Amino acid sequence: MPPSHGARLSLSVSKTFAKKTKVLDRVTFDVEAGETFVILGPSGCGKSTLLRILAGLESADPGSSVQMDGHEVVDVPAERRNVGLVFQRYALFPHLDVHRNIEYGLKIRGVPRADRDARVEELLTLVDLPDFGRRRVSTLSGGQMQRVALARALAPHPRVLLLDEPMTALDAKLKERLRTELHELLGRVGITTVYVTHDQTEALSLADHVVVMDHGRVDHIGTPQQIYEAPRDSFTASFVGTMNVLTGAWLAPSLPGFEGRVLFRPEEILVVPSGQGAFDAQVTTVFFQGERSRLVLRVDDEEFVTDVATSQAPAAGAWVGIQWNFRRNP
Repeated sequence: MPPSHGARLSLSVSKTFAKKTKVLDRVTFDVEAGETFVILGPSGCGKSTLLRILAGLESADPGSSVQMDGHEVVDVPAERRNVGLVFQRYALFPHLDVHRNIEYGLKIRGVPRADRDARVEELLTLVDLPDFGRRRVSTLSGGQMQRVALARALAPHPRVLLLDEPMTALDAKLKERLRTELHELLGRVGITTVYVTHDQTEALSLADHVVVMDHGRVDHIGTPQQIYEAPRDSFTASFVGTMNVLTGAWLAPSLPGFEGRVLFRPEEILVVPSGQGAFDAQVTTVFFQGERSRLVLRVDDEEFVTDVATSQAPAAGAWVGIQWNFRRNP
């Protein structure tokens, strides 16, 4: 991790809306200075409300705490928290060009023009838009807008960068490219970043640590590898990636010590010729996905899925053998 230019966060937050609706219920975690921390969860789980509380745009319930480097800021207004915020729709000013969008926060802080110009040029180079300063926002692509929004958020040297689902409006191919760019950019800047998303791929590829939220509560906190490979419970297991669950007694011969339920990822089984595995399964459906194809397999009344190279995909109705390939205790 590069030298940190951000603050360490520590929070314990609850939030109740009208009619005593509990949106956040004692959400507690720490974010180390300079790390990228992703809040992951389905729509309505409270993740965007939590980000707004961190930004100072939403109040928390009495007794809540938000600390930056050990200093309590839960009652400090947004303009005094020194955080950068990137919204879903970027909220760029359409009547200003790229340069004036990026310098906006510096200008309202009274930073001299020469210093503003130097900072904008520095940031345009950082986000790989060195010749875009005088471009109108309306001429930019979605990916370029995102980079301008990031540059604007970084301009005042914030202690924390907050991103609220910044890739929601982008197409799948652009998301894939920008994930890589954003990961590299955050690594170079070394700023404390809190990133909200419902997209598990974004979470696993960008985060140093992930908190999975469900109905306003913390379900699991860990590294991306821990969240994926050793989920704490069935919610995290099913929300992050695909998790197969089998319970049939027919499993007992292939799994010594079988105790009634096996959870496994699609990649934790291997498809081999019929009769050469731990058991045989019938292919009920084949979904073409380009280089890979997803197989839906059935044994007795239970179905599960795995992925194979499309060139090796059997036809629907075929029987195949299954070998276990566990990375952990199932």
